[in-house]
Amino acid sequence: MFELPAPWEAKVELSRAFPDEPRQILSRLEAGGERVRLQCVLPDPKYSTSGTTRLILFSRPTDALATCERAEYLVPSESAAEVASALLEFGAVPERFDRWREPAGPTREILVCTHGNRDACCGSYGVPIYNSLRRRAEGEPLGDGTRVRVWRTSHTGGHRFAPTLIDLPDGRYWAFVDDELAAGILRRSGDLSSMTDRYRGWAALASPAKQSAERAAFTRVGWSWVTAKKRIETFSAVSGIDRHRVRFVYTESRARPPANLEVSVEYAGSVPTMNCMKKGSKGDNPQYRLLE
Repeated sequence: MFELPAPWEAKVELSRAFPDEPRQILSRLEAGGERVRLQCVLPDPKYSTSGTTRLILFSRPTDALATCERAEYLVPSESAAEVASALLEFGAVPERFDRWREPAGPTREILVCTHGNRDACCGSYGVPIYNSLRRRAEGEPLGDGTRVRVWRTSHTGGHRFAPTLIDLPDGRYWAFVDDELAAGILRRSGDLSSMTDRYRGWAALASPAKQSAERAAFTRVGWSWVTAKKRIETFSAVSGIDRHRVRFVYTESRARPPANLEVSVEYAGSVPTMNCMKKGSKGDNPQYRLLE
């Protein structure tokens, strides 16, 4: 996550706002098979400091996970490219930059796409949701000491799903967000069975079959699933049939023993997906249905 240096104007191209060297590293990592996503956020009067740039790297742990690991730096803007390059290349920065590292603590970053220059829907639908969430995050302490920052962000993909948001470090994507859903995401409360049709998925998983299985598990377990330590123990496919069984081993709290949850999904067809702001189609997206 890259905070654009202030002042920032809507006419600035986001692709040009990120320095050349980090963008080249991004391209090289992606060419090598790494999954990297850059999100640019607007400076905020409360969160931001003039003359500095905030950089946050979220990375997937190698063991059982509930949330992504994070490394956050608030650096002089002239050093942003150097620090960003180190974070992307090595996942850490030289010790001489330690003085710019932000203290660790329970913090959520909720990114709402308001990128109206890219698509009018994100501007017209996203901005009211951002404003509503921003007020809620200020006035409704979560009770567990977690700090919540709500940001206006660049494109999250899928304009047709506007308004969209990303909840980090959970790494969960949401679509067609209204005030009620936004409040539920913020508080992690409400009837999930009426929400998960707008749940776009978990960034920790790449396979569409795993994504479908994880959504079913999320709905079944409830909001405690978000903070539960999870491990995908098995992922088996039925020979000759696009059918998959996914087994999650998860722990909701230290007071409870690990639990197992197995989910079976089956290919149910594909849906053509439009390109955002481009002609033609991105291809067909596979759809899976829950079996058990």
